[in-house]
Amino acid sequence: MNSEQVGPELHAEASGAPATLLRGRKSAPPTALVETVTKSADAANTGDTNLRDPALYLNRELAQLEFNFRVLAQAQDARIPLLERMRFLCISNSNLDEFFEVQVAILRHHLELGDAKAGPDGLPASELLARIRTRVLELVNAQYSF
Repeated sequence: MNSEQVGPELHAEASGAPATLLRGRKSAPPTALVETVTKSADAANTGDTNLRDPALYLNRELAQLEFNFRVLAQAQDARIPLLERMRFLCISNSNLDEFFEVQVAILRHHLELGDAKAGPDGLPASELLARIRTRVLELVNAQYSF
């Protein structure tokens, strides 16, 4: 398969280039993610990398929520056919249900048992749950305003 037979997003992935194209559009990464990656790159360039530095790590749960926002952005794109947009909305909703059934349940379980240690990113479970709540409320509002 040559590059003319592949769309821009697949060609970028196959060529090893960063896959910043999504259906021909550039996607903007979240600001916090950019800041974390920049700090990580700066630390790696100086050779003073302390692998225990929380700034080097992204939080798994918050990253999953950011992924859901990107899926929802596809649902809100008027250039995508309506049925595909509905699929993206359903995927976002399904992902959010599973997120609460698994990830949030585990965090709450750890809090109730008093075993709520901070992860590699340094966020304690109670603060993480508060941040999750804030982002989920924004996500659900965006889903309902669709």
